[in-house]
Amino acid sequence: MKSVEEVAKELAGLQHYRYSVERYLAGLQRLTVVARPMKDSHNEGSRFITFRTVKYIQMPTYWEGAPFKLGTFSECRELLERVGIPVVGSLPCLFYAELSRSCVYVVCWDVEVSNVMPP
Repeated sequence: MKSVEEVAKELAGLQHYRYSVERYLAGLQRLTVVARPMKDSHNEGSRFITFRTVKYIQMPTYWEGAPFKLGTFSECRELLERVGIPVVGSLPCLFYAELSRSCVYVVCWDVEVSNVMPP
């Protein structure tokens, strides 16, 4: 399994993709976002981004061209405190994407990128 930093590099490279929420399993705290290449890009195939043990989500169901980036631990702490989620012990990871009018936020403990839809 790749480290969070390795996955973050892979996510940052997903430029010129359309993103949409594919599946959210609340009981399992698992979110899958599919990244599909834009028509004009030379990217091949969809990528499935699975966030596990999700603590917080704020996102539209669809957006284009803004890949996920890895936030810092202080940014993660500030976001969780701002939305009223208590911060106790170690911090999860913050992934975000900057859109023209808002931001996408996912706070989770693990993330994986795959070429196939996870079960």
